[in-house]
Amino acid sequence: VQPKSRNTFMTCLGRRSVAFGWLASLLLFAGSALAQRPNILLITADDMSWDSVGVYGSPVEETTPNIDRLASEGIQFDYGYVQIAICTPSRQVMLSGSHSHQTMTRCFTEMERVGPTLPDVLKQNGYHLANINKQQNHYDWDTAIKETESGFGRDIPFHGEAVRGIIETAGENPWFIMANFNDPHRPFHGSDAEKNWTKYDETRFSNPSRVYGVDEIVVPGFLPDLPDVRMEMAQYYSSVRRCDDGVGSGQPGRRSGDGNGASRRRGGRRRERDRRWRCGTEATDRGCGFRQRLRETTSRAGIASET
Repeated sequence: VQPKSRNTFMTCLGRRSVAFGWLASLLLFAGSALAQRPNILLITADDMSWDSVGVYGSPVEETTPNIDRLASEGIQFDYGYVQIAICTPSRQVMLSGSHSHQTMTRCFTEMERVGPTLPDVLKQNGYHLANINKQQNHYDWDTAIKETESGFGRDIPFHGEAVRGIIETAGENPWFIMANFNDPHRPFHGSDAEKNWTKYDETRFSNPSRVYGVDEIVVPGFLPDLPDVRMEMAQYYSSVRRCDDGVGSGQPGRRSGDGNGASRRRGGRRRERDRRWRCGTEATDRGCGFRQRLRETTSRAGIASET
């Protein structure tokens, strides 16, 4: 359903989207059924509206096939909330287990610790901690890859190889990987702003596996249906698709296209069959906060915590 007004859109954006528009709270657990400590892959995206995702009724076709597949294999929440619709504070809430007014995290400011955090608890229980592309300070990451190293999160092959490299580095230890994408944050794919961006090496930016034309998108009701608006919306949805390409590339045991349709396959073996933690037996419409999800995660992993 397309929002009919900007206020409606912003309400949806704040309540049903996460991590500055959307947080794909995809907890991917890999390992044998006897594993005592599940591996955790947490994926975030910037500025993605909830209704840009296929399973949430995107009016544009095939925007997120990889995310849609994950939803079909696990639990899809219709009412999942973040505590604040701003990028850094939202991620700090997820990791710290505390609200922004408690940690005094505003915009890109630092965090004041008020107790043990999720990375602290996982580290104490033998986890290899890794963060890709959005390095959150105040945590003892074993691996931390900065935006300048990841091509601003838009070098899709690099992102996938980084995840697999971290898993290899972790060895027999369980791992927690926070994989962050900047897409579909401005500047959008194909825009002059991205092509002329001097802050990062735009030659590393992958092409989406599908680039949308102006006739393939739907203009939200609160925007005028003008040629420039259609062009920017097409660039936005192309950036959504590139983010989804990254989600596919970063799943352990899987390979995704490099953004140009070519399959990247290298030597190696899948150590174990992936399995996804299903958070229950069926989807629910009950509201849930991400802090609650993390508490359940540590509980199911057999980790006692005061977060």
